[in-house]
Parts: sequence; structure tokens; C-alpha cells
Amino acid sequence: QRARRRRSPVVGWCARGMILRSSESAQNLAGRNILLQPFDSVFQLWDRETRIDTARLLSVALAGEGFQSIEVSLFHADKPYSTLLLSAGPLWRDDRELLGCVVTLTDITERKRSEEALVRQAQELERSNGDLRQFAYAVSHDLREPIRIVTIYSQLFEKKYKGSLDEQADAFIQHTIEAAQRVETLLDDLL
Repeated sequence: QRARRRRSPVVGWCARGMILRSSESAQNLAGRNILLQPFDSVFQLWDRETRIDTARLLSVALAGEGFQSIEVSLFHADKPYSTLLLSAGPLWRDDRELLGCVVTLTDITERKRSEEALVRQAQELERSNGDLRQFAYAVSHDLREPIRIVTIYSQLFEKKYKGSLDEQADAFIQHTIEAAQRVETLLDDLL
């Protein structure tokens, strides 16, 4: 079966704020028949803390401007709010009299929820990485101390006994110093 493409809800309303035309997806978004209903009562849109009502849309339209894909929240009485992209433009008559506005609402609720989940995961990962860094620091200190002691004592033995013991003892002391240095390098690489 061919997947149906979801269409963005489109609403056209007059300068008095009454909805005169609407797409089927706009009706579905509102959850009822919205024709001849006031736009403000059907769509309670908010841009952060500011309500986007017909007066605001009309003032922008009268200024010859419009809204282009601004993120808004649509509040519903019986379900969680939706996040939408609002685009709105003026609808002019031939003699440049403002008839109303055409509004397109693109539902980005799922995308917004996914973005928020990714932000939460990133914050959790950052917290986890902080804990891991603290653990690595503690482990690094706990592992380096014994190796440092072995290195120091091996160097002291070398200084005090080099040449006074047999060749095999000198080789063992040198081997111990090199091994401790390799372990330190390995720890640096690991941590």
C-alpha cells in the first residue's frame, strides 16, 4: 500500500476572525467542525509566553508582513499540547483591502519530543561521563602510587648497588625500572 502523505492544516479566515475555509487536516487537528467558528476559540496558539490571536495576526498582515515557520504551542482542552510551525500571510482583495489571513500549521510535536529526549539523553550522558572521569581519576591515583613506589625503590637500588652486584642483579634492577615505566605509560594510555 502506498503511504498517504500527511498534509499541513490550512485555515483561511476573514478580518473579523471567523474561519471561512479549512482543510480536512485542520478539522482533524481541532477535533471538530471549525467552519464559521472564531479562530481564537478553535486554535489557542502561544509563542513562548505570548498568545498569538487574530488581532496579532491581522496587525502583522496589515504591516504587509507574515509569519514564516515560527514555533508555537497549540493547547487542547482534553489532550496534551501540540507543537506546530505557524506560517501566516495576508489575504488581500484587488483594491488592497485586507480580507483576512491564510494560516498553515505544520505539526512537529513528535519531532520536538524526540529532540527533547535527545537533550535529556545528552545531559544524562554528560553526567555519566563526569562520574566516569571522577572514577578514572581515583583509579589512576590508586594504580599509579604502587607503580611509583616500585620505580623509586628500583632507582634507589640501581643507584646504590649498580656495579657492586653481579650482572644478573644489575639486569634485574634495570628490567624492573623499565617494566614500571611501561606500566605507567600503559596506564596513561588507558586512562
